Amino acid sequence: RLTVYTHGQLKSFYVKIPLMFKKIKEDGEMGARIVRSRAASLFYRSIEEMDSIKIRYEIRKLERELNDYYLEAGKLIFDRLQKGSNMKEEEPELTSIYSKTFRGLKDIDLLKAELAQKLNPEKKEPE
Repeated sequence: RLTVYTHGQLKSFYVKIPLMFKKIKEDGEMGARIVRSRAASLFYRSIEEMDSIKIRYEIRKLERELNDYYLEAGKLIFDRLQKGSNMKEEEPELTSIYSKTFRGLKDIDLLKAELAQKLNPEKKEPE
């Protein structure tokens, strides 16, 4: 069966075609904007993630150094006590180890505060 269209019906159809293409173009442009926006968001999020991973790595590294300092101090004290030293005089080696340990603890606290700030940027640091 053959459908016959009137001139008015054909004219209406040809008017709708450009509108359909315009809508397709607009939808495509909107889709591209959404993809660009999400890609940029993912890019910045991955940079933030890498920064937080670096900070966590530095914290772990400092914690390992602290464990080495604790071990070194314990061995030094044990050796001195085993030799009969009463440990009353100041020990320059222990003072050095204490200084390194104290510095390491301060560095860890600073890194943890920096990490907390990166993970929760909307929270302000206490003054």
